[in-house]
Amino acid sequence: MEEESRKGKAAAPWVAAVEEQLRQDGVGDRAAEEARWRKHSVYRVPAHIKKAAAAAAASRYEPQLVSLGPFHHGRTDLQPMEEHKRRALLHLLRRTGRHAGDLASAVEAVAEALEDVYMDLDGDRWHGGGGGGRDRFVKVMVTDGCFLLEVMRTAEVDGEVDDYAANDPVFSRHGELYVFPYVRRDMLMMENQLPLLVLQRLVAVVRGPHKATDDVINDMVLRFVSMTRDPPPITGDGLALHPIDVCHRSLLHGTPPPPPSTSRKRQREDEFVPSATELEQAGVHFSRSPTRSLRDISFRRGTLYIPELAVDDTTEHKLFSLMAYERLHAGAGANEVTAYN
Repeated sequence: MEEESRKGKAAAPWVAAVEEQLRQDGVGDRAAEEARWRKHSVYRVPAHIKKAAAAAAASRYEPQLVSLGPFHHGRTDLQPMEEHKRRALLHLLRRTGRHAGDLASAVEAVAEALEDVYMDLDGDRWHGGGGGGRDRFVKVMVTDGCFLLEVMRTAEVDGEVDDYAANDPVFSRHGELYVFPYVRRDMLMMENQLPLLVLQRLVAVVRGPHKATDDVINDMVLRFVSMTRDPPPITGDGLALHPIDVCHRSLLHGTPPPPPSTSRKRQREDEFVPSATELEQAGVHFSRSPTRSLRDISFRRGTLYIPELAVDDTTEHKLFSLMAYERLHAGAGANEVTAYN
């Protein structure tokens, strides 16, 4: 009787919604869930990570000069760079003879895949459907992508570009000295990533498909964002996800270390790692490793060999972003940058 009564009674709206979601969402389907998580590679940094350090830690994960991608687009304090983004787009179109529609069409063809890259993207503002969300998203991808292409082009020729004024505030020798270091910093902020697929689609239009191979795009970005001098090219692993992925791959080139044994893992939980000062006081000497890979660390006859790493006032922010990437993206592999720090 109770069963019949239950069947005859209309389900509460939330119950019906759950049942409908079960039919449509693929919950419990491992393959479907793996495919869903595989799409994401740009994440909002959770509050618990931002609060883990000092009160000003949040600024370590957010852009300070230029927004790239949707997460920080429209922020009032980043508006001054929007004019320079628009100028970059116009210069690129005039110089190459292409049309804005060519670039928009190239990016529109992969817009859905690009949207999937951003976890927790505001659907009402950016996704397809009414309100021009898709058009707005494509415009940001094209404009921000062309800005980066023009910045990297200017850096390649040491600030001397014919179609910009010699005293241009961004695309000049002056910009290379005083603006580009902070563009590099913001390119490596976790919440400010632009997928390399965007750059690949744009380069294929303005320079031709032969200039838009995976290795060419990876190398172009690496030359600009690398944290070491003369970084080895990252080849054979396909197109990197975004600039952080490029930098991460470059820092960890070479053979991965063997996984630690179970006993070694237990030991690490309580293991205390002395600082460099303490090691030096104990008689340990330091020397540069043969390569700049963070994997190239060894200890021989009282000398600790570690890779050379250039340090400036943006290095801390870059390292924090690389550590956030390892914590948030399952595909980043082991916590090798995190362990190095």
